[in-house]
Amino acid sequence: MNKKYVMFGVFAMMAMAFVSAGLVNYLSNESVIGMTTESPLSLEPVAERLGLVYGGAEFETTVTVTNHIDDTVPGVLTTVISNNLDNASCDDFQSIQITVDGGSDDGTVLEGLDFCSGDTLRIPVVYLGNEVQGYDVVGKFQQNVVPANYRLDSQVLIVPTV
Repeated sequence: MNKKYVMFGVFAMMAMAFVSAGLVNYLSNESVIGMTTESPLSLEPVAERLGLVYGGAEFETTVTVTNHIDDTVPGVLTTVISNNLDNASCDDFQSIQITVDGGSDDGTVLEGLDFCSGDTLRIPVVYLGNEVQGYDVVGKFQQNVVPANYRLDSQVLIVPTV
C-alpha cells in the first residue's frame, strides 16, 4: 500500500508541474503589437512623365522633399531616367541645372552633368529637422536624341549614420 501512495504522489507532482508550466506561459507578460514604419522623408512627385521628347527639347520639373522628424537625415536624392526605347542615359542631355528652393541649401545651384552617371542623377543631401527643400530642375536634351517618351523616377536613399 505504501508503494501505491508513493506512485500516486509522484504522478500528482508531475501533473502539477505540467499545469504550472502551462500557466506560466499563459500568464506571462507578453503582448503583440502591430506597427507600421515609414520613412522620415517624403518626396513629391515620385514620378514625372515628360511625354514625347524630341532632340533639343527642354523640360522643367520640381521635386519636393520633406523631413518629417526633428533629427537631421543624410541621404542621396536619386532620379532614374527612362524611356520607352529602354536606352535612356545621361548622355541624352545637353545640360541639367538644379536649383535648391528652401531649406538650409536655399539658392544652391548645381549645373552640368557631373552628378549624372549611367541613367541616374545622384545628389548627396542632408535634411535638417522638419525641413522642406524643393529642387527646380531645368534640362535640355541633345539635338540627336531619338524621339521617345521619357520618365523621371525619384527617391531619397537614406544613408545610415554610425
